[in-house]
Amino acid sequence: NANPKPILLSDFENLETRSTLISDGFITTQPLGVVSGANQYTLIDNTDGKVGCATYTLNLGLQNWYGVKELNINTTGAIGSEVFIKDKSSASPKSIGKVTKTGLNTFELNLLESELDEVEAVVIRTCENNFGTSNTKTIRLNELTLGGFSDIPTSIEKPEQQEFESSQISVFPNPSLDGIFNLSQTVNWTVTSILGDVLESGRNDNINLSSYPKGVYLLNVNDRIERIIVQ
Repeated sequence: NANPKPILLSDFENLETRSTLISDGFITTQPLGVVSGANQYTLIDNTDGKVGCATYTLNLGLQNWYGVKELNINTTGAIGSEVFIKDKSSASPKSIGKVTKTGLNTFELNLLESELDEVEAVVIRTCENNFGTSNTKTIRLNELTLGGFSDIPTSIEKPEQQEFESSQISVFPNPSLDGIFNLSQTVNWTVTSILGDVLESGRNDNINLSSYPKGVYLLNVNDRIERIIVQ
């Protein structure tokens, strides 16, 4: 059985308005822009020989990543950049590794539950003192996803409007911006965390998760499990 498809955090096809870019003064940065369907920014050497750093932050609001095993970043030009996760409970972002290649980089999220249950941002920090003859370094962000759902049953499918194969019941909208989900008919249902803790249950045609953090949850209807997402 195939593993569930990754959850898309951003495809960067349009200018990502949730992002910020700052530098420490030893280098300067050009504003974020969109080039060939990706977000792009450029670091410019101040030619003083000192190491300069630029910090890109993608602000996510508040998301529950507990049980998610991987963060995937598809990027070019960012080799050597360090990647961090910022959780509301942590005073400072937690490093999860460095970009090692052009293209898809996968970072294991070996963090505590308390460091993943209220994720506020993904941070990419690039430090450089050797820009070469061009005196610039351009970084392009192509896609950011979550993956590695080892605790989720393999029957989970892509998070869109989905039909439960055994009963032809659909759930929509999915993802939900306000935590409200509708079912195509009245049924018995249960919602659990990724690790199987029961959060809500009922018998009706709607589900209200508005009081829960943004994140991934599991919906069980007639022994069929689907992944639902509160954005």
